[in-house]
Order: sequence, then structure tokens, then C-alpha cells
Amino acid sequence: MLEKLKGMVKSLMREAEPFDPSGFGDPIALRTEWTPAAGGGSSFGTHRLAQVSPSRLAFKPTLGVKMFGGVFFAIGAVIMLVGLGNALGGSGNSVGGIGLLLFGAVFAGAGVLLLNKMGAPRHFDQSVGIYWKGRQKVVSSSDRESLEDRTELGDIYALQIIKEYCSGDDGGYYSYELNLVCRDAARVNVIDHGNLEAIQTDAQQLAVFLGNIPVWDATLPPPTAQPPQWPGPPPKAR
Repeated sequence: MLEKLKGMVKSLMREAEPFDPSGFGDPIALRTEWTPAAGGGSSFGTHRLAQVSPSRLAFKPTLGVKMFGGVFFAIGAVIMLVGLGNALGGSGNSVGGIGLLLFGAVFAGAGVLLLNKMGAPRHFDQSVGIYWKGRQKVVSSSDRESLEDRTELGDIYALQIIKEYCSGDDGGYYSYELNLVCRDAARVNVIDHGNLEAIQTDAQQLAVFLGNIPVWDATLPPPTAQPPQWPGPPPKAR
């Protein structure tokens, strides 16, 4: 059991490939970190971008995520039913039945947590001007304070895609982050999964939605180095 736990921890270790952002010719890109912004990762696609309304896009969980969490929940439910039968069957195995109930509850709870964490949608809403993660609804300005990873859309300067290798005892896989880069070079992780083509397609659609902001893709060959293009007109000579 201990070795399995060690393997799970090791599988979350991420090895980011070095990347030189100078080719983007943007001073904010030079200030931005190019190492993984979030822990974990997935070998399959967990979210796809969807048009919820003319003013809102959202990353919604894929069928794979629902099945992944559902398997844990289903196994836990079956174990709990067996344990309940043993506990109430009068066969003298009530203690073992209670143990199965508790064990099944752990599995079922893990499934619920996976569905809640991995399956949480990510919203970009122009009507309220913010990005947030979770199932909360924004009805009034007071609702904004409790939102997870809340970011003003006007503060989003660029989108960043990072490639990283997740290693484990049974091999490894590449996972890809899509991060928001704010005007102060701070980053907010949006999604992190193994379907690069889906992330690249979704990033282009999202960039247009956010006002044709740049997409900095570190999975592509580095662009030719360019001098930084500072925002606004060049300073006047004195």
C-alpha cells in the first residue's frame, strides 16, 4: 500500500521543458514564469470549451472525467451494499459488514471529490467581466467575493500553454497547462490535461473571445528572438 502511495506521489511530479520566451518580443512574457503553475495533471482530456451564451464561454468536463469519477463512486456503492447486507443479514459477520461499509464509503467519497474537483466548470463571462472556477452562479456583485480563482477579464493579458512530463512507476505521459497571464505577469491555471490539440483549439477560440489577446504556446518551436515591443508609442528622444 505504501509503495502504491509513493507511486501516486511520483506520478504527480512534473518535469517542465526549458523555454525561452524572448522570441515573443513582449516584456510581460519575459517576466512570466514558464514552469508548471498547478500540481497534478491528466493523461486524457478533462475539459472542452463551450459557448454557453453570446457573452459566456465555459470549460466543461468531458465524458472521460464523468466516467473516471463515476467508476470510483460505483465501486464504493457496490462495496457499501455488500457491507450493508452482511451487517443486517444476521450471519454473525456484522463487524466485517461495517468495515465494508466504511471502506465503500471511502471509495464513493473519492468519486464524489474527483467529480467535484476535476469536473468543476471554468467560466469566462463578459456580462459581469470576470473569470471564475466552480459551480457558483454570479447574480450580484456580492457573489464575486467568494468565487474561486476570480480574475477580471480586463486583467488577462495573454494565454499560456505549457508542456510538462508527468512520470510514474508505470511510465509517464505529457500533460498540458492552459494558464491566464495577467498584466502584472501573475498566472492563473485554468485547465491541465493530456489533449494538446483540444487545448490549442480552445485557446485560440478563447483568445478571440477575450479581445484577440496573444496565445503563448511553449509546445511549439520557440519563435525567433525579437526585441521587446513595449506597449504604446516609443518614448521621445530628449
